[in-house]
Amino acid sequence: MGSMAAHGADLAAMERALRDRFTASALSRATAVGYLDVFRWFSEGFERREGRAPTIADVAVVSAEAGLASQMEAAARAGRPWSKATTLSYRRQLRAVGGHLRDLFDLPANPLAGLRCGPTTRYKAGKGADPIRADELTAVLDSLDANDPVERVTRAIILLGYEAGPRKSELAGMRIEDFQSVTANGMELGSVVTVTRPAKGGSARTLPLGVRAEEQLRAFIGDRRTGPLFPDRAGAPLSGEAIASRLTRAGAKVGVALGTHRLRRSASLAMQRYGATQATLDTVFGWEPSSRDVSSGSYLRPDVVGLIYLHQSRLSPLDRLELELGRPLA
Repeated sequence: MGSMAAHGADLAAMERALRDRFTASALSRATAVGYLDVFRWFSEGFERREGRAPTIADVAVVSAEAGLASQMEAAARAGRPWSKATTLSYRRQLRAVGGHLRDLFDLPANPLAGLRCGPTTRYKAGKGADPIRADELTAVLDSLDANDPVERVTRAIILLGYEAGPRKSELAGMRIEDFQSVTANGMELGSVVTVTRPAKGGSARTLPLGVRAEEQLRAFIGDRRTGPLFPDRAGAPLSGEAIASRLTRAGAKVGVALGTHRLRRSASLAMQRYGATQATLDTVFGWEPSSRDVSSGSYLRPDVVGLIYLHQSRLSPLDRLELELGRPLA
């Protein structure tokens, strides 16, 4: 891919690379289509202005802002509402696409990192908090026997940690009753797990789940209706230490350092990359907001429905915009 970055890539090559990346990331089809649509309208707007398709070198903040301006003009002509939240959402989506382009074409930086998307996201990273790579996660999951009841529990813990980032003591305290579906306006949005016993105090937290974690938990729970979400062989709740030990052993089988803190770091990075606001990250991961974030005037903690809509494995970018606008974009 490095040579493509040096000489520029044609539009079709960029779209193919992005599509492959979204597929490998296990995003839902609707989400992948939504992000490709965002990239496509940006490219079409550039071509109308410049008379040619963009290359990697053309993907820059100034071009993105020009594309946003054309979208706003089109919305005004069609009589569609357009708010500050809409602008910020489009910027977050474009910046996420820019991050993928950086990785796919070996760029030195995200070409759209300069887009202003609201309060700056910060990571609560500590020692050994580097995110787990996709190939490392795949290797660990492939090494687990889907028919072994012990390893099925381990697999569910890993996927939940990778997608939502609970702490090990929070995983140990989860019960089946904490796993439930969320419905709004007659539409089933997806599943969440509620942290009813936060490790560092505070109120209960709602964790939105991606497709893989939801499917694994449903299959793992089966007909059980009550009791610990992650039981040991005797049916008692696994302790935080036992969970940590299982993760360590699972990673050691394939030479991967694995723990809840590393999975938590991976979850926060993924949510940030796909456009989560600082308020969303604080809500999901139990972080205390900084006074600067709160005083900016744009800090708003999402409710349960908002968390589900914001989760990238659920709905496309335009779906999430419709929620923010409170009406369809069509």
